[in-house]
Amino acid sequence: MLYIIPLVLAVVALQPGLISAKVFKGRLALSRRAVLIVKTVAVQSMCVLLVVGISSFENKVAVFSSLLGGLVFIVASAWFAIRSFTRRAHKAEQVVFYLYLAEVEKFSIVVVALATIFLLMDEVDPLALFAGFFAAQISGLIVSAKLFSQSKKV
Repeated sequence: MLYIIPLVLAVVALQPGLISAKVFKGRLALSRRAVLIVKTVAVQSMCVLLVVGISSFENKVAVFSSLLGGLVFIVASAWFAIRSFTRRAHKAEQVVFYLYLAEVEKFSIVVVALATIFLLMDEVDPLALFAGFFAAQISGLIVSAKLFSQSKKV
């Protein structure tokens, strides 16, 4: 299941316009959007790993459930970021339409993934699953708010 993280990062890297291929002073320069997405996913992953570490005191089912819950939200929010920020819209109506469309896609990913987990897994700890999910969600909100407030100061 851990093979999903490199797959998501590869999908992010392959999106046109998301990562610039410019080399600045011998270093690869990422676009601002890519940096924000990578920072948010990194903090979300650390918070999920914190919940996984806490749930490791419980049992293996809780560890795996919290990891799955966090991965569900991280994959869905990465998909939202990719779909929202890689489309070029020229009118405000198009921007809003693409944001709503990406949000519907994100919600669908979450519903399908959680339903699949509950239907196909023999042992699931729902409390740990939703703890991992909400840890990723809350940390994403906090990071997004902090990054947004920093961009307003500049």
